[in-house]
Amino acid sequence: MKVIARNKVRKFVSLVAAVMLTVSVFGQATTGGDQMPSSGPVYTFFPYVPELGGELIYPLSNYALRDNFGGVYSVHGSFQRLLVNRLYAGIEVQDNQISVATPVTFRVAIATTNIFFNDVGAKLAYYSSEASTWQFSCSVTVGESWLTFTKMPDTLKAPPGGFGKQAIFFCGRIFEGYKVNDELRIGLEVTYSYYNYTFDPAYVGVSTEYSSAQKSGGTSFIGWGFGLHYFLGKPQH
Repeated sequence: MKVIARNKVRKFVSLVAAVMLTVSVFGQATTGGDQMPSSGPVYTFFPYVPELGGELIYPLSNYALRDNFGGVYSVHGSFQRLLVNRLYAGIEVQDNQISVATPVTFRVAIATTNIFFNDVGAKLAYYSSEASTWQFSCSVTVGESWLTFTKMPDTLKAPPGGFGKQAIFFCGRIFEGYKVNDELRIGLEVTYSYYNYTFDPAYVGVSTEYSSAQKSGGTSFIGWGFGLHYFLGKPQH
């Protein structure tokens, strides 16, 4: 029994030593050994960046809006030009939809009232240097939004000019992208949007009584989803 136990110990020690040696050799191979300095951040800036993204959104305010509507989707696209290293400016368009909440999961725009926020704004974006295969960016977009309402209750009389509103919006977004190749980044994004539009439940036929505080304040959303950034033109180092 003692001989068997000693053999097991020897095998275990040999296995551990082999694993440690393998890890050490692999680490030297991947880093180039002590003779090769580790590579630092890569500073490469392309003159143009088209961007596309899609998200799920959730209403944050005001209370009356959040109590009746649920988020459906948000899509956006932009085209940006390099100003100086890391800083880009451009134009972004967005289409956001929220719908009256129903007990049917994922019921989207079938027989419920919908509000569409169609946005156009000026955009300012910052891109970090590349760390390994990841790149971070953040952006701010400010512009005008045109609200349209569909599938309104039949009992409502449309105001002159039809159901619709206009608002000024602000949008902040952060993005963490994976480097697919020199030009393409695909990753996750989170967006916060604010509109100076105050939702009135009576406007869409909601008869529930709300306090003034519950009907006051602007409209805001939080969204999370995926983005795609493509770098165009001759890179600058």
